[in-house]
Amino acid sequence: MIPRWVSERMDDYVFDLIKLVYRGYRDRIPAYRPPGDCEPPPLEQIEPPAAVDLTPAPGWKGFDVQDLRFPSPLECGCDENRHTHGRLLTTAPGAPWALIVPGYSTGALPPGGYGIFQDTQALALLRRGINVALVTLPYHMQRRRPGCGSGEGFFSPDLADMVTTFRQAAADCIALFRWLQAQSDLPVGVWGTSLGGNVAGMMAAHVDEIAALVLMEPLDNPGDALRLHRGSREIRQALENAGVSPEVLTEALAAVAPSNYQPKVPLERIIFISPLWDGVIPYRFQNAFWEAWGRPERISTAAGHLTMPLDSSINARVADFMAARLLQ
Repeated sequence: MIPRWVSERMDDYVFDLIKLVYRGYRDRIPAYRPPGDCEPPPLEQIEPPAAVDLTPAPGWKGFDVQDLRFPSPLECGCDENRHTHGRLLTTAPGAPWALIVPGYSTGALPPGGYGIFQDTQALALLRRGINVALVTLPYHMQRRRPGCGSGEGFFSPDLADMVTTFRQAAADCIALFRWLQAQSDLPVGVWGTSLGGNVAGMMAAHVDEIAALVLMEPLDNPGDALRLHRGSREIRQALENAGVSPEVLTEALAAVAPSNYQPKVPLERIIFISPLWDGVIPYRFQNAFWEAWGRPERISTAAGHLTMPLDSSINARVADFMAARLLQ
């Protein structure tokens, strides 16, 4: 087990490291803007994409791979962000699907791509006979703004843009989930980590067909991360300079906090995974989210935010949870 002090240092400084890669990051932080009044289409009404572009890609660890692309159901931001990207990893044509929703800044650090967290999760599922779909969140990887790093701009003092981005992430994932459903009559699961846990939670608050839901170290109200983590200090300073109090920030982002909704997915299909030493999304916030959702099954483990997703025993237990509900 990685010592606690190592986990805590990794959590403390990871976003400072990422900002070194984001050269000129501080000069690109936008001004504060309050959330707008424009309401996007309700997430319950998101349909599968009419067409998905599939491109064969090199195989990975013996599994077939295809890259996918379709128009985002909530087009916003730069041109690059107006299409949803993802990847399909296939173990067998007739296997059920699990959608993996990654965390913030996926692809920001070398070697790029979806990264070791998602690779580890995908492999655990594939080895149990479950096909995997990976999704690229707004402003990440192929969708990033020109001249910016992967994920840069997802969190922002421009709260109008930030709320829209969170909603777009949920809409993109629901559209992909609906498309996976349409490929067969087999169940589809969702595994979200960190920021992806917020997106997966918003999906479950509006979609009841999710057969298995994993919320791993999930973000609830994004204001919690902005108010507390050292990596958010530039955004926090911009908000403070605009006179935005912590209470106002929390309220402004309440619409994209899953705990403010009740899950449509039955509790027996949900599992929370929470690291006790989490320095990015403190355990007390994850616990409040879990309480608000009626205390479904949970694994709490002595680990940090970055070290817990690498725990092979935890990933094996999560994959077994998914397999028990998808392979029937």
